[in-house]
Amino acid sequence: MLLLAFSCSTKSGRTDLATDTLIDTSYVDSASGGDPMAEMADSFGSSELPQQIDLPRLKSIRRDRSPERQPPIVGGETIPINLIPWQVLLEFDGDDICGGSIIADRWIITACHCVSSINDVNQLAIFAGLTNKRQDKLTAQKRQVVQIVRHDGYDRNNPNSAFDNDIALLKLDRALDFGEKVTPIRLATPADERAGITSPDKKVRVSGWGVTTENGTPSNPVRFVDIDVISNTIAASQYNRPLLVTPNMLAAGNPRGGQDACQGDSGGPLAANFNTNNPVLVGVVSYGEGCGRANYAGIYTRVSKYIEWIQQTTNIGIAGGSDRRTIARADQ
Repeated sequence: MLLLAFSCSTKSGRTDLATDTLIDTSYVDSASGGDPMAEMADSFGSSELPQQIDLPRLKSIRRDRSPERQPPIVGGETIPINLIPWQVLLEFDGDDICGGSIIADRWIITACHCVSSINDVNQLAIFAGLTNKRQDKLTAQKRQVVQIVRHDGYDRNNPNSAFDNDIALLKLDRALDFGEKVTPIRLATPADERAGITSPDKKVRVSGWGVTTENGTPSNPVRFVDIDVISNTIAASQYNRPLLVTPNMLAAGNPRGGQDACQGDSGGPLAANFNTNNPVLVGVVSYGEGCGRANYAGIYTRVSKYIEWIQQTTNIGIAGGSDRRTIARADQ
């Protein structure tokens, strides 16, 4: 039985506060019940949302494949997938739409806005062990998604909680085969937070296949950039919209600009301890003001706030400090 929860209310892509517009992400035809807010925005970065809502726009990949509409990492470098083996690519109906992270052999974590309007789960798949999305798809591990679990606290239509709880879980049709290029990542816990894993100025790594400049061209090889954690207090002052930076979020970037996640990186990983044998997933790419702009942090869903929900949904054992290979097989 396929389970679909319909609590989320936006479509996929990293959100962009720059113009208060919603980039069209119409993966589902209107006849099949597409998202009403996304239907108000039929063109890339041009259609205005109702002014009283005053919310950011989503930067996403449309069904057409023109470069300017295919929202990777700004200011980063290419990287072989074996150095970030938890990274996956989400594909819907043949289109690359978002990133995600392996947290168990049959579970992927991503952003809720990436999958909120997908009604036909049979057209949603993930690729693992993929370095170059143009060259490696035939040899990568492809799995179909059989269940989407969206956090029911996510509601972008509500200006009092916009982009809060931007998190979703995807169950795969069969287990991934773990190896050098395909490996789960441990989830950050409240204990990790108390130990300072996301303290300001801590280095974290974000990765994905999004564009390399704001509204730029897409990347075929996966890319990464290492950035600094920024306090939520500073991030809230940068955006001057307190409701858009909640305790459920994590901010990171380069205060001077030039390094950031961007269009198409949504749902992808923000990892701490990335150069150790115990990397930890601390965030999920969510939204931002443009890409790599000075004095605007990127905003991520704070994973540690959702440990109980993830555990209840997946039955994954989440023991802080455990080696990621020992906690990554969920009950089937």
